[in-house]
Amino acid sequence: MHVMTRELDITLPPQPESVGAARHALVDVLAGLDDRTQQGVKVIVSELVTNAIKHGPDQPIGLRIWRDEGSIRGEIEDEGSGTLHVWSESERGAQGGYGLPIVDAMSDSWGVHDGNTRVWFELVAS
Repeated sequence: MHVMTRELDITLPPQPESVGAARHALVDVLAGLDDRTQQGVKVIVSELVTNAIKHGPDQPIGLRIWRDEGSIRGEIEDEGSGTLHVWSESERGAQGGYGLPIVDAMSDSWGVHDGNTRVWFELVAS
């Protein structure tokens, strides 16, 4: 049996335009997946790249996605110190705080590697 693997590894500048660039870069790696999975990955990547832009140290942002027949995994890294704050419901508002709860709701699993702000996620493909 042949297992198809697709990968994406790009670096983005810490600018708002990078959110759209990240979504556009996903097109090939997500080709052939169902709409729900494609949209889930796009939303998760958008939220995590936005967080890297807003809260990161103004350094290039790494985006890595890899896919096999059963799952899609990704990492977004902003060269930060490893401090990650998930806002409580009472803290969320006009200034934000919804990104990581969205990532949590849309991914099958996610987390942060120790010592940096390299956030990873995984979705099981439908």
